[in-house]
Amino acid sequence: MSLAEILAKKKASLQQTQTRELNTNLVEVECKTSEDYHRLMKDTQFEVYYDLIKPFTFKSALFPLPVETALSLRFAYKALHSVPPEPYDWQKDPNLITLAGDIDKSKAQNLTTRDIFVRLSSRSPKDAAIGARGIQIYTQAKEKIRSLNDQLQDKLFTEDNTKLHALYITGTEALRIQTGAQAVDLLVNSNRIQDDLENFCNHPQDSFNVVVREFANFEVELEFRGFVYGKTLTAITQYNQFCYFPRVVKYKEYLLGVMKTFIEKELVTTVPLGNFVIDIMLVSQTPDQGAYSNLKVYIVEINPFAEFAGEGLFSWTYESHILKGKAPFEFRVVEKPPKDAIKLIDAEWRMFISTDI
Repeated sequence: MSLAEILAKKKASLQQTQTRELNTNLVEVECKTSEDYHRLMKDTQFEVYYDLIKPFTFKSALFPLPVETALSLRFAYKALHSVPPEPYDWQKDPNLITLAGDIDKSKAQNLTTRDIFVRLSSRSPKDAAIGARGIQIYTQAKEKIRSLNDQLQDKLFTEDNTKLHALYITGTEALRIQTGAQAVDLLVNSNRIQDDLENFCNHPQDSFNVVVREFANFEVELEFRGFVYGKTLTAITQYNQFCYFPRVVKYKEYLLGVMKTFIEKELVTTVPLGNFVIDIMLVSQTPDQGAYSNLKVYIVEINPFAEFAGEGLFSWTYESHILKGKAPFEFRVVEKPPKDAIKLIDAEWRMFISTDI
C-alpha cells in the first residue's frame, strides 16, 4: 500500500469515526469495551514495566499522585479551557504547589541531568506543548532543517515538509523542562491525560504515579514504533507518519538492523507481555561523529496492543493481519514528502503552522 493510499484512508477514517471507535465488522478488535481500555492501559502503566527496562531506558523516578491532586489537575484544566476561560491561577492551589515541589525534590534526589521530562503512569502531556516558547523553538528548528537539507542536497525538499519536521522538533523540545512549576503548567493544560485522571479519581485504590525522567538529546527523526504480537516482532513504523526524513530513507536497512536485533534478542525476552506496542528512539553514543554513528536503542514507553495506540504508517482497520503477524514483517518509513499532510495533523498544530510567515 502506498503512502498516499495510507494517508487517504487515514483521512477517511478521521471523518467517519470518533476517538477509539472502530467498525468491529471490519476487523477483530483488541479493545471492545471501556473495561478493555482501562485494563489494557493499566497493564502498560510505566511502573509496571520500568524495573524490567531500566538498562534500556532513561533514568526515572516515580512518586504516587494523591487523589486530591488529581482532582486539582482536573479542576485546573476545566477552568483554563472553559468557554470563555475562567480566571484561574494554579499557584494558588496548595495541592498543585505541593506537586511542583515534589517534582523538584524527586529530580534533585534521583536524577543527574538539568533537563527533565514529566509524565504520568499512563502517558505524557505532550499535547500541551504549544506556547510562546514553542514559537522560538519552531523558528530555530526550521533554520536547522534548511541547513541540513542544503548539506544533503536533497532534491525532494519541500517547504511544507520543513514545517512539519520543525513542528515535530517543537513538540518534543517543548517538553524539555527544568522545574516542577513548568511540569505543572503542562499537566494543567493537557487534554490527553484527562481520561486517565478521571479514571484514577474513580478508582483511587489503583496505583497512579508521577514520573520524572532524565531528558536525552536525540534527533526526532530517529523515533520509531514497533508492534509485538505473540512475542514476535511483526512491524516497525516511523513514529511520525507525516514527515519525510532523507537520512532515514538512506540508512533504512542499517536502522532496521539495530532495532530488530534489540527488540528480538533483548526486549521480547525481558518484557512479560505477549502483545504490546513499543516506542523507541535511537541515540548516538558518539554524536561528535554524527547523529547516526554508534546508535543505541532506548525505550521511551510500552503501550497496549490495541486500536487506540497510534499505528503510524500502518492501519488497524485494514492491516491488522500484518500487525498480528499473519503476514511477513514490514518496516515502513516515509519515502518522499507526502502531499497535503498538513491537513491531517491535529487542528491545534495546523493553527500553529498557519501563523508561520
